[in-house]
Amino acid sequence: MTDWVTVRGGGPQPVPIPTIISSNPPSGAVDARAGSVGGWKIVDLSMSFYSDINSSDFSVQSTNSSPVSITGSTVYNINDPRTVALSRSLIPGERIRLTHRPSNSSVCLGFLPGDVNGDGTTNGPDLLEMIDVLNGVKTRPIYATDLDRSGVVNPADHLKLIDIMNNTTVVKSLPACPTPLTAAPSGSQIQMANTLSSLTT
Repeated sequence: MTDWVTVRGGGPQPVPIPTIISSNPPSGAVDARAGSVGGWKIVDLSMSFYSDINSSDFSVQSTNSSPVSITGSTVYNINDPRTVALSRSLIPGERIRLTHRPSNSSVCLGFLPGDVNGDGTTNGPDLLEMIDVLNGVKTRPIYATDLDRSGVVNPADHLKLIDIMNNTTVVKSLPACPTPLTAAPSGSQIQMANTLSSLTT
């Protein structure tokens, strides 16, 4: 993706815009851990190249009515991922879309205690997935299997999953991720469009 700037003495020149190429947690991930701590509040983003980016370059959309915003964006080394901080942790049953506005690239994350397989529901297949993980048949990320937040995956997490599934007051499904925002053209893009339009008339 590129933006355009006018260089003195010359015409418009393309200026590349960095895009999100990966994140930690990865886009599409669901935090299945239980407890009063809440879901993710920090996201590490790897961009296509280093650029001077700040928190105002990002937006966040949520499926929950409780307000959430970006409170900070830092990078410690030009080769490190950019850390983006949210104003609050994700709430059970919530999905967010974190968007880098200049490139309109984004990641989607969810929080659903007990959703071991990450399919957006807490149900029987999650029990089977947990059994396979405990038996070494499958591997899943720690955020999907360490349900009691002890730092290790063990039979206590299986018991925690059963508790979650038997609790009738716990949210058991996630909505779809919010639809990506459509990026508005930048001032320089509008200027370029006007310049090109004037050349054809």
